[in-house]
Amino acid sequence: MAFIHEERREIHAKIVYAGPAGARACTRFIRGRLDPALLGAVVSERHGADEVEGFAFAPAVRPGAVGYRTHLHVVSADNDAPGPEAQRLLMRRADALVFVADGRRPRLAVNAERFAVLGDVAASFGDELTAIPLVIAVDHRSADAIDDPTLRDALGVGDDIAVIPVSVSSGAAVLETIERATRLVLDRLRGVTPPGPRATPDR
Repeated sequence: MAFIHEERREIHAKIVYAGPAGARACTRFIRGRLDPALLGAVVSERHGADEVEGFAFAPAVRPGAVGYRTHLHVVSADNDAPGPEAQRLLMRRADALVFVADGRRPRLAVNAERFAVLGDVAASFGDELTAIPLVIAVDHRSADAIDDPTLRDALGVGDDIAVIPVSVSSGAAVLETIERATRLVLDRLRGVTPPGPRATPDR
């Protein structure tokens, strides 16, 4: 759950980018498109061959509530299949997940496997992915790509989950993913039930 600092009138939320199709490229694209005046420093932590990198920013336009300022902490790993310690660092106190899926049909099982691992990591903290607002970003979208119902079914999520086609290489629609995730986090603070994975996903 997002942290509310009443004295400072601030809302702090952690948005995780993870998945097999370029989560780090997405977060770096987002950072590169933001006003530097709104950005905090980049913070990184290495676990073996994996590096988890994050940055914070305060959106200029979208306050979390009247009189509150929203601070978003965006994190990703440099490896699309990070090790256990890096995964735990990513998912610890996550307030939203943007799962960056690979839209190519031969990668369907990989998407499902990586998503299931994130669910297991969340469960190790006593959390459930059903309680974390979710956005699915799909890279490599083409005429013969995985269709949305098939991808949702493989991940075990409902029809209410947003699936956003993106281009990790060009950054097309990547900003839409952070906007959607932010909206879901703030809706949750207002008491709106967020869309998320089914309670008993098929794996």
